[in-house]
Amino acid sequence: MLLVMFAVLLILGMFMEHISMMLLTVPIFFPLATSLGFDPVWFGLIMLLALEISFTTPPFGLLLFVMKGVAPSDTTMRDIYLEGHPIQSLFTDGCGPSDPLSAACHVAPRGWVRGRLFCE
Repeated sequence: MLLVMFAVLLILGMFMEHISMMLLTVPIFFPLATSLGFDPVWFGLIMLLALEISFTTPPFGLLLFVMKGVAPSDTTMRDIYLEGHPIQSLFTDGCGPSDPLSAACHVAPRGWVRGRLFCE
């Protein structure tokens, strides 16, 4: 089910702006994810990761246009689209190991704040 949610976000990222995607999908996906037993913090991190990946999905990916703006003038959008795929693959491959680390993502910030930031 998480892969379906991830795929929906990637497809929406091809055509929509990211705030609009969040306003459209979070009210549907968050209750579904919590009813399936996902940790809300972990689900939020996966949701943000999917939004970041969708920054590089053609044809609307915002980062693709930023790359075009800073690239040499002879660089075409096709070149930029092709160069965006390895970045998407790296991000997507990084989602796999995040499932076993979901407890660490949830516990570490609280332990850090209690133990280090507000120590007497």
